[in-house]
Amino acid sequence: MTNYKGQPLRVIMSFILVITAEKDPILTARMGNNLARCFVNGTHLHFANAGHLIMAECAELVNQAIAI
Repeated sequence: MTNYKGQPLRVIMSFILVITAEKDPILTARMGNNLARCFVNGTHLHFANAGHLIMAECAELVNQAIAI
């Protein structure tokens, strides 16, 4: 992701967690990696046995991931 000048969005200093799932046909692991790299404090977490509704399918794992 870039700004209007084509520069990476590195000014956002908050911790960013991008979560993707293996069975998600919309947001792929590659897209998650690319998105997380756009931020200084970006992290990508990929779940193998879930789909697009990962927060419903793996609620406990997602809760653990965001509680850290």
